[in-house]
Amino acid sequence: MREHALSLPGVRSGRSKVSVPGAIAFFLDQPTRTPDLPDLFNGEWGHIHPAHDGSLHLNVPTPVAEKLIELGWAEYHYVVTQGWAPPVVIMLYGPRDEKELDIAKAIVETAYVAAGGEQHAADGQELSAFHRSAFGTLS
Repeated sequence: MREHALSLPGVRSGRSKVSVPGAIAFFLDQPTRTPDLPDLFNGEWGHIHPAHDGSLHLNVPTPVAEKLIELGWAEYHYVVTQGWAPPVVIMLYGPRDEKELDIAKAIVETAYVAAGGEQHAADGQELSAFHRSAFGTLS
């Protein structure tokens, strides 16, 4: 997952300011368009926990967060449940197999695009199609 997130245009890694030691944060320093979400964590739109865990915290649009939670793929981050952040911050559970990995990659792309990232990969493929087409594959 880390490699996939870091392969997205304009993404760099760094130390997370809001996670456990060893987490790798994802930053988009130069959004290519107006972000869909507020910048809650100084440019950090997500991070992956250390390898023994594999889960991620991501900022996604509220309708995506609600659907992921409904389908058992995620839960709201503690900052949301405590009322410190809007309902856009989720913990995405770590994928258990290749099919789940592919879906998790699409969810990461959704967070990236919501942060103001490119809407198309270098090969022209649309990123973040998850919110339009992948819900049916999650159940």
